[in-house]
Amino acid sequence: MKQLYIINGKPASLWQKVLFALATIGFLILIIPLGLGILAIGAILTVVFYVYLYWKIRKIKKMLGAQEAQAYQQQNSTQNTNQRREGTIDGEYKEL
Repeated sequence: MKQLYIINGKPASLWQKVLFALATIGFLILIIPLGLGILAIGAILTVVFYVYLYWKIRKIKKMLGAQEAQAYQQQNSTQNTNQRREGTIDGEYKEL
């Protein structure tokens, strides 16, 4: 086991070792809530970022859906006009 030394180079007494152990335990007890706080802040920021991305993606999907619906309507109106002009009817067929 490594010997604990004080600043002047002499080995630490029992009293100094006990104080050092208590100080170490106290430091660990104080640092745990700090770590939990940092973890909680990270979790909150992650959730906020996820919600932000969710709303942005949702808005983009709505815009793309509206554009697709508009293009579909334009395509159908063009097909209906062509059908009336050419007299063709869309349908299914089977090859024999």
